[in-house]
Amino acid sequence: MKGVDWIIAIMPATLLNQVGQVIGDKIDVYTNLALLLHSYQHNDPDSQDILCPCLTEGSAKYDIIILLRVVNELLKEKGFS
Repeated sequence: MKGVDWIIAIMPATLLNQVGQVIGDKIDVYTNLALLLHSYQHNDPDSQDILCPCLTEGSAKYDIIILLRVVNELLKEKGFS
């Protein structure tokens, strides 16, 4: 296993925001979006916006689609398409 793969495999989700900030170049924004979706996965839609900012399943689906498009673009840039 490569060093970077090892780090990714054992890194707690709580550190992802900081790592995204270090990488920068919009990665931090999409890392935050992924973390919000992770919260949604564990807390379900939250109509009171207490545990998760995703108010509906539809808003979560929208965010997932945006995130998948960005990941697809990044993979194409790196030659993985």
